[in-house]
Amino acid sequence: MQASTIAFVCHEKERKLKHMQFIQGMSTKAYWFINFIFDLVKTLLVSGMIILLIKFYDLEFPDSWTLLLAYPFAIVPFTYATSFLFSKESVAQNCTIFFHLILGQVLASTVFVLRLIKQTEDQGDFFNDVLKVFPSYALSSGMLYSSSK
Repeated sequence: MQASTIAFVCHEKERKLKHMQFIQGMSTKAYWFINFIFDLVKTLLVSGMIILLIKFYDLEFPDSWTLLLAYPFAIVPFTYATSFLFSKESVAQNCTIFFHLILGQVLASTVFVLRLIKQTEDQGDFFNDVLKVFPSYALSSGMLYSSSK
């Protein structure tokens, strides 16, 4: 989801479309506000569909709806902030996919297992605290812990 968001922002920057909008009189605040609202609604729709699927299939994810509703408010600004690291659309999209895959799947699962093993529980707690600043990690680890209760 966020790969398309960062691709769009970088596409406009790479092709100077954002610059053309500013020349035409659009303010910087209006540009980012409109993009933020659009991307937030798009991400909220996906989160809403996931919540409905969890309810429809009667899956055991207690309080997952709070994670899924908070996620768009964290991931959209995070994606905008990381968009400034890239100048090419394709690089931004591929790096974003890879970054969120590693954080949301690999590291969340690894830290979950570390916290289950008594000898590595402290290291797991440390990594869990450090990685919670990344929205994709926070969502994945939250879903893992809510499903394991």
